[in-house]
This record gives sequence, structure tokens and C-alpha cells, in this order.
Amino acid sequence: MKTYAEAVQYLYNSRPYGKIKYGLYRIRELLERLGNPQESYPIVHITGTNGKGSVAAITRSILTSHGFKTGLNVSPHITSFRERIQVDGRDISEDDVCKTLRKLQPFLEKMDRKGEEYAPSFFEVVTAMSFL
Repeated sequence: MKTYAEAVQYLYNSRPYGKIKYGLYRIRELLERLGNPQESYPIVHITGTNGKGSVAAITRSILTSHGFKTGLNVSPHITSFRERIQVDGRDISEDDVCKTLRKLQPFLEKMDRKGEEYAPSFFEVVTAMSFL
């Protein structure tokens, strides 16, 4: 994947987008293969039915104003895939989308070879990207 367009095309064409895949074993295995990057910094995980986006934006704003580096993983995006992963209020760069997918690709291919049940979903891949 040399270009952003190729990276996004790879992501949408190689992952079961919109298909719900129950279980945490795929994301756990993928993150373990990556060295569990999510364990290298504190995380605020916001859950619930309504208001997650607002709470996340307010939390990010407060933390950033106090000098913390913040990351935000949101879904869905409005106009660009890059909106899904933000650092300090800025969308991930096209270059970083390419870099993170290139880093993930060999791990994804290994998991894909185990069969569709083990192939990480679109959402799981984007989640892993956000931790990198």
C-alpha cells in the first residue's frame, strides 16, 4: 500500500465491513501479535447507548487542555475514513493510515489464513490501528 487510496481500498475490500462478528478472540489475538500496544498508556473507554461522541469530545478537550496527549477512535465517519482515528483532535494523516495498515498487514494475513472465523473484522482492524 503506497497510497492512502490503496490503503483504504485494501481495508474495505479485505475486511467484512458491516458484518457483526461476535467474540473478542480476534481482537485479542491481533493485539497480542502487535505486542499489546493498548497496555502501554492509560485509556478512557466510553460506552453506552447515547452520547458517547459528546462525552468523548468533552473528555478529549479537557485532557488536551491539561497537556495530555489524546487519541480518539470514533465510528462511523462522516466524510473521510481519517476521522475515525484522531490524535489531539486531529484526524490521522493519510501517511499514518498507510503506515499502520502496512504494519498490520502481515498479522492480518496470518490470521486470515486460519479461516474466516479468525479473520479480524473491519471494526477490529480500525481498533487495532487506533492503538498504534
